[in-house]
Amino acid sequence: MTNASAHLSLEELVAASRPGVAGLANPHLQQCPDCRAEVEQWRATARAVRQAAPIAAPPPYVLQGVLDEIDRPLRGATGRRGRRGCCCWRRRPRRA
Repeated sequence: MTNASAHLSLEELVAASRPGVAGLANPHLQQCPDCRAEVEQWRATARAVRQAAPIAAPPPYVLQGVLDEIDRPLRGATGRRGRRGCCCWRRRPRRA
């Protein structure tokens, strides 16, 4: 709850509306019908978004491309096995 208001903040309302979170565990929600209604509106919005935009599986060629890249031998500039394309594995020039 914020000091400026007798109600829960937006962050607290959204947190209480997450799936698997017992919103009524917050003592304020047990006593405040306005905040309970707001939490229920957030839950309804989240359900509607999940139903409107189902998670789609990537096309098969994406998985195959990843698997091909994993199986491909890794060769750096020295000819030794090493990480390719990752800046944290490249030798960096020394600074003066």
